[in-house]
Amino acid sequence: MRKFKGIYFYINNSRVEKTQDYGNDLDNERYDLGNYFLFSDEATKVLKSKEYQNFWERVRAGEIVECCECENDGNYIQDIADWVEE
Repeated sequence: MRKFKGIYFYINNSRVEKTQDYGNDLDNERYDLGNYFLFSDEATKVLKSKEYQNFWERVRAGEIVECCECENDGNYIQDIADWVEE
């Protein structure tokens, strides 16, 4: 659940960062992308996951593509978080 004016965590350059949600474009973009975590341990779990570590390799291999025919919603970081939970 998103909390305006609340603290959230996101992944930036292979680090977990902490910031406040001001409801600006950058916060909205992170939220829409799925790079928005209420707890640092959630972000850390994704960052350390095998799926996250192999993400760009999978993009280059064509396993992850964004197109109108794909069911993928472009929410890649959230997808990785979901895979880690499974």
